[in-house]
Amino acid sequence: MSALILSNSGYLDMTNKTGFKTAQEHALERVHALFNQDAASKEVGIKILSADLGRCDLSLCVSNNLIQGHDICHGGYLFMLADTALAFAANTYGEACVVSTASIEFLRPVKLGDLLIAKAREQHKHKRTGLYDVSVYNQKECLVALYRGKSHQLARSSN
Repeated sequence: MSALILSNSGYLDMTNKTGFKTAQEHALERVHALFNQDAASKEVGIKILSADLGRCDLSLCVSNNLIQGHDICHGGYLFMLADTALAFAANTYGEACVVSTASIEFLRPVKLGDLLIAKAREQHKHKRTGLYDVSVYNQKECLVALYRGKSHQLARSSN
């Protein structure tokens, strides 16, 4: 049985009494490895909440530098949060994947100080492609954006 523990770094750590890593633990390790190389996501303040095979939940607190001229969060940052959640979810299987196509529907305005939660869920996976839906909520659990995208697994290098 695994237990989830919030560490000082703000990441979820897992302990497993069997000594073997679960699929969820491997998925979370892969997400952390990608995040550690993702300067853009770290720069805007994206945080990892959880990950499992084909799933990833991220958060973003809307700061002043994400606000556009109409005093709401710039839609590009919502797209970035959802896009990152999809990319991380697609990479939980251990094969390098990128987002190949995506679209987003902005449903409600997002304000300064809102805490956004993006929940990426795999809908279909076949060979080297995947289809994902990402729902973005605010701290009141109101749906603020819906994103749908496809992932594509990169070719393995033949070193």
